[in-house]
Amino acid sequence: MPVDSAVDWRGEPPLSVRTEVSASSVAWKAAIHEACRAARPALPPGVPVELHLRFEVSARRNWSTLWKPAIDALGPLLGSPDPERPYRPHDDRIVSLALHRALDESLGHDVVITAWWRAA
Repeated sequence: MPVDSAVDWRGEPPLSVRTEVSASSVAWKAAIHEACRAARPALPPGVPVELHLRFEVSARRNWSTLWKPAIDALGPLLGSPDPERPYRPHDDRIVSLALHRALDESLGHDVVITAWWRAA
């Protein structure tokens, strides 16, 4: 994938959050949602999005089950049609998605999620 001057996919991510609770819990999505809100995404509403998500996990975690709930928590980035349902974002804006795994045995059951994005 070509790298443009707007986003360095290898550089400092606009969003990084360490979660310490179960990925099936609302608290897990809330932690990602709040980190996303703090990142202050600079994408105009409605534009297509290219998204990279990296999950740092121990080898004990099934990381493939983490991407869907993580994207569900990206309402501040993707927009949410209903503020009463913050975990149902406009994920149809994502036109390019890359998922990455990085192993870190020191994390135990914790997960570190980092995200990079740009208008597609």
